[in-house]
Amino acid sequence: MFDEDEEDDDEEDELLAQAQRCLDEQEASRAVLLFDEYLAAHPDDAEAYDDRGLAYLQLGKYRPAARDFQRAIKIAEDAGEEPDALSHTHLAETLRDMGKFDEALAAVAQALEIEDDLPDARYLRGWLFFHCGQYQEAADDLAFFVEDGEIGEIGEVGDMLNVCEKINRGDLDEAQITRELRRNGFSGDTAHNGNFAAEELRCPYAHCIRMQPARGVEADDCCPMTGFACPGGEKQAEICDQKFD
Repeated sequence: MFDEDEEDDDEEDELLAQAQRCLDEQEASRAVLLFDEYLAAHPDDAEAYDDRGLAYLQLGKYRPAARDFQRAIKIAEDAGEEPDALSHTHLAETLRDMGKFDEALAAVAQALEIEDDLPDARYLRGWLFFHCGQYQEAADDLAFFVEDGEIGEIGEVGDMLNVCEKINRGDLDEAQITRELRRNGFSGDTAHNGNFAAEELRCPYAHCIRMQPARGVEADDCCPMTGFACPGGEKQAEICDQKFD
């Protein structure tokens, strides 16, 4: 006997699978449309809201991304369940990219209350502490990624730890700290620096590149060296992409 409900379930499962494939392949606009269709029929699927938030994040649409992560958290709480620590982490990442560091720290703290060894959350909190000038707290979190004297997969961790150690030992005065941050790409200064070569920076924007939001590889303004948004925009990113191809 033909079962229409079963066929509908199969179609919706395939719709969700297509949306997730688009997300994985960074086809974010298509992913959002597919998640929209799926969520219209499944408004209480917290994981799907979290995934659509990630698609919005790939597009640099921070407000709808934050709303989706908050919705995913609320669905779980309303059901009497513990929210996924990753939803709190994704919300923290979004708030970080919006420049709301204090709110991001609060969100990532909630993630770590749920899962205190979640690598994404530990890295993000270390990053936030570092950029808030709390270098001892940053070092404590970033040390999580050091095993037998070796840094894990996130290359940026080693650079941040190196700066933290110098500052925490008191090796640097205030002016030297500023130079160290610029040299390692952590100052947050978005102005073009024509003196970048003399200052041993990788590019005219290397002194601030790590303060920019992480971008998908398909984004036109994505730095081909770091994966972050280039402060010079699409034109500069295209120049560098041709140079380093």
